[in-house]
Amino acid sequence: MSALCQKWTLLHHNVLISRKQLSQAMKGVSYQKLSPSIITSEDA
Repeated sequence: MSALCQKWTLLHHNVLISRKQLSQAMKGVSYQKLSPSIITSEDA
């Protein structure tokens, strides 16, 4: 039972992370549309 609970918690955690990364990626795309120089300076 606890193993299943751990699996579910891990899955939920992964979903939260992927949603966070997705929103960050969307922000990155909108930044890129506004000003490509912002992205390059952040990546450097």
